[in-house]
Amino acid sequence: MSERSPSTRLRTLGGSVLLALLVFSVYAQVAHHEYVVYDTGDYITENSHVLAGLTWDGFKWALTSTFAANWFPLTWLSHMLDVEIFGVDPGAHNLVNVSIHALNSILCFAWLSRMTKQWIPSLWVAAMFAIHPLHVESVAWVVERKDVLSTCFGWLCLLAWSKYTERGGAGRYVLALLLFGLGLLCKPMLVTWPFVLLLLDYWPLRREALGVRRLVVEKLPFLALTLLSAAITVHAQGSSGAIQSLEKLPLALRLSNACVSVLKYLGKAVWPSDLAFHYPHPKDNLASAAVLGSVAALVVVSTAAIWLRRRARYFPVGWFFFLGTLVPVIGIVQVGGQSMADRYTYIPLTGVFIVVAWGAMELAARWQKLAVVLGAAIVLALAPVTSKQVATWENTKTMCEQGVKAAGDDYVAHNLLGCYLMQNGDLDGAIPEFRRALELTPNDADSLSNLSGALLRKGAYAEAGALARRALVLAPAMPKVRNALAAALIGERRFDEALVETERAIELDPYLASAHSNRAVALATLRRPTDAETAYRRAIGLRPDLINAHFGLAQLLLTQRRPAEALAALGECLRLKPDWAPAVADAVWILANEEPVLDPARAVELGERIATTRGARNAALLDALASAYAASSRFADAIATAGRALERARETGDRELAARIERRLAAYAAGKLDRDTPR
Repeated sequence: MSERSPSTRLRTLGGSVLLALLVFSVYAQVAHHEYVVYDTGDYITENSHVLAGLTWDGFKWALTSTFAANWFPLTWLSHMLDVEIFGVDPGAHNLVNVSIHALNSILCFAWLSRMTKQWIPSLWVAAMFAIHPLHVESVAWVVERKDVLSTCFGWLCLLAWSKYTERGGAGRYVLALLLFGLGLLCKPMLVTWPFVLLLLDYWPLRREALGVRRLVVEKLPFLALTLLSAAITVHAQGSSGAIQSLEKLPLALRLSNACVSVLKYLGKAVWPSDLAFHYPHPKDNLASAAVLGSVAALVVVSTAAIWLRRRARYFPVGWFFFLGTLVPVIGIVQVGGQSMADRYTYIPLTGVFIVVAWGAMELAARWQKLAVVLGAAIVLALAPVTSKQVATWENTKTMCEQGVKAAGDDYVAHNLLGCYLMQNGDLDGAIPEFRRALELTPNDADSLSNLSGALLRKGAYAEAGALARRALVLAPAMPKVRNALAAALIGERRFDEALVETERAIELDPYLASAHSNRAVALATLRRPTDAETAYRRAIGLRPDLINAHFGLAQLLLTQRRPAEALAALGECLRLKPDWAPAVADAVWILANEEPVLDPARAVELGERIATTRGARNAALLDALASAYAASSRFADAIATAGRALERARETGDRELAARIERRLAAYAAGKLDRDTPR
């Protein structure tokens, strides 16, 4: 039957529709997921270039930057395009990942069925690619856009290669090479593609009659791009400090972990349980029996694959596809602290699926209908497992809880959960998580700086500063750590030193908005208001959602008697967080007391809305609301509210505020306004 016959086209269309429906049936839920804090700040939510959408400056940055320890310009541009179209809505960004994954599943079916001319096993392989739980991390985690996007170009390259091998032509060859290059611009995972093309030449394309020399020579341009991509990647990861040194992790330990991890991947492919977003590296804790057993198993299977190379060509091709495409991420060059990762199987498992599919078709030659039914049953059985795994990526809390449950007491999970709780205002919940992360890994600079930040917000300046200094010794070139120390120094009122640290942090990362904001705080306190305003506006330009920068700018403008501009800055705070009591308190005060924006009625309305809920125990807000009542000639309400404010100020030990409230309260009791006592 011709590849272009109507029945073939109809089957291909039907298979493609089934694959798309399969993907969206389990992944549609990500439309309601939040961003997780795991690397999402670097990629989207705190990346000023991405948050600006598609711009010429962003395009230049994407082409030249090795930010996030890699070089993947097309991935950056993809995130920028999402922001340009959807803003920062996490559901939309997640659904783009899902859509690309659905396309990848269809492309997997397309290139494999075109090369093999066998529709049923090709569809099963593509369905397993679409539905397997190990692939959830690559799809449900928006940061892994690089995974799905690079694979898309990788599969397109294989489809173009199949057309080139059928019909020849320089144009088809160049198209395949171009698609390969575009894939490398998304993620260097495709560096093994020259090897993959040689495998496919053996099966299913059966091109060995052309001679080894020709087959190798025609892959040399692909190999040249591979070497270039590998060199850029090693430079990017090395310059960022992401590559672990051999002193910290000797080669013998890397090889041992690699062998054990391959077997673990196979085990999770067969029985996908206990999946986690991070698997801590065992270092020297691997049992010798596990290492020797893994090596023996790999040798046995590889030997069998070679022995069966003529009788069952799919076997060595599928097996070595699996092993070969794992090489870039198996940990020989160790990046990060993980032993393995589910996302690393996104491409490699295709080789395993090929072995199973064609092996089953061969073994069940007389009962192919039964094999098809069993294959469909496996896919359907995996669907609820995958759906459940997708749900663990709903937010940082669910991701971390699943991580601890599956991978044990992991410091990364505790640290990230602490970040999530701190972002949501739960400092009492965040601090124990950071402490537990440090109990597990005492010298983790990230956990140290995060705990420092949490303690700083609690007013524990001395301990916060000590932790930041420890982190600085461990990671002196880490801008986040420099900024954490600056924040601690501000808390200790050592503003000159804080200013130096913020400037060092900005030298390391000019786009770190929080460092610009801390610099502004130091400058304002050092009586450099013009420079402080510039720094605040720089921080806001880099991260429009940085609420502390808007709030700091508002307070600076208020001290300069620029109430209208201060009110506008507070409006941005309330747009980001409508119930934030500090911003409401300042806005109410301005509306109640400052010309030319006096509006006591609006001040009362705004203050009452918050004071009756979350602001009921905020002394500054109650003080501002009392002033608004007085400005509206409601002195009885002003006296009662000021009394509550005074009681709360005394409870919290804020003597200065209590003294100011007492003076205002005396004026209200006399039926007068008090605009002379400072805010």
